[in-house]
Amino acid sequence: MSRRLAGIMIGAAVSLWAVGIGEAQAPRSPTPKPLAGVVRAETVARGLEHPWGLAFLPDGRMLVTERPGRLRLVGTDGRISAPLAGVPAVQARGQGRPA
Repeated sequence: MSRRLAGIMIGAAVSLWAVGIGEAQAPRSPTPKPLAGVVRAETVARGLEHPWGLAFLPDGRMLVTERPGRLRLVGTDGRISAPLAGVPAVQARGQGRPA
């Protein structure tokens, strides 16, 4: 058997072995225990276009991203700021709806 053919066969065997490892099931995340009580949804601001993500600030306000790429500040009274400047452009495709 030539060295080249032996190298190809070893490479194929290693590839098949690696694929077999990839099929192993990942460990499951722990399931949290259910909490007693009632969950209630409450609207805190209106007028946002597809709120996408948020971060709470220490003073109770929120930074909210909108799907089109705007970043806004939502006050504790629900008032929405004008879009904040300096936010990089986003390409909102294929996330949450067909492209």
